[in-house]
Amino acid sequence: MGILGWWRKRSGGGSANGPDREIVDETIERMVQTTNPRLKLAKRFRAQLAPAVETALAYTGELVNSMPAVREASTAGWASDAYMQAFFATADDLVQIFSRAPVLRAQFEQNPGLQEAFAILGMRMTERKVLAKAMEGDQVRGEVTQTTVSFGDHRIRVCGPTEPELRAELERRLLDQLALEGLSRVVADQSNRTELEQERAVLKARLQMLERKGTGMRGLGGEAVAQADLARLQSQLEENTAKLGGIGGSAQALDRELEQICAVLRAPAEHLFVTSKRLRIDKLNVVVEQGGTEFEFLLGQVPGNVPPELRAFTLARFPRAELLPQDRLMQDAARLLG
Repeated sequence: MGILGWWRKRSGGGSANGPDREIVDETIERMVQTTNPRLKLAKRFRAQLAPAVETALAYTGELVNSMPAVREASTAGWASDAYMQAFFATADDLVQIFSRAPVLRAQFEQNPGLQEAFAILGMRMTERKVLAKAMEGDQVRGEVTQTTVSFGDHRIRVCGPTEPELRAELERRLLDQLALEGLSRVVADQSNRTELEQERAVLKARLQMLERKGTGMRGLGGEAVAQADLARLQSQLEENTAKLGGIGGSAQALDRELEQICAVLRAPAEHLFVTSKRLRIDKLNVVVEQGGTEFEFLLGQVPGNVPPELRAFTLARFPRAELLPQDRLMQDAARLLG
């Protein structure tokens, strides 16, 4: 059936209690290819991954399925949708940003008959305190502190020819990102092992030097100092050995890698989540207590960003008719560069 078929079944009100075995197997194969194909050599790799993948599929499935319907990203959409006006200063800015997205252009190129494409628009949401003139009627009454909201760093990296296919692709990306988060932990372990092994070599060298000098130092009356240094180095070496043992030997590297990935998949909400923020803002994106429009902005955290970053996002559809020609984009870029 594939993940798209499962998504349609679930979103259509079907009684899907969980992902089918076919979906689990398909996801496992993709994750292994995405991270490390050699994971198949780990002990009981499929039996270990299957329950973790089921947990991650259930979580990402509900997360994607609960996202609101797409918004119209077009000149007309900007004129009628307060959210698009909050995200973009002008309708031209909207069209420029969508037209410059390589994945969106590729979507239209690969589907000549496609009249609109669906995409995930991600943005950095910034709240800033500013001083502004306080007006009372036509009179200026000093300055007050205001909070402004702005959206920048617009990015479009996930597209689809239809809304269900966009959601299914987003779910695949989120699952792969969780697996990569587990792999990043493995890399950290490997880095720690290298540092510990280097530290161990230095400690052993110092210990050997101290032991060789022990006889001469006793003759010079430095036995107490030598014994204290010897005990300290031996203690450090034992601590180093314990840390290396916690990481495991190189022979168990694949098993550790698999366990790290499973650990992330078993707790997806710790690494990937969506929250929302309610604000009442006016047409200048200034937060107000009365008037204006009440917004609920969606904010998502996806593994992979260092440090972790919450970014605003929305699902949007963009019409082919408003896609700017490539030469127009190049002319605009040249004009901005002077």
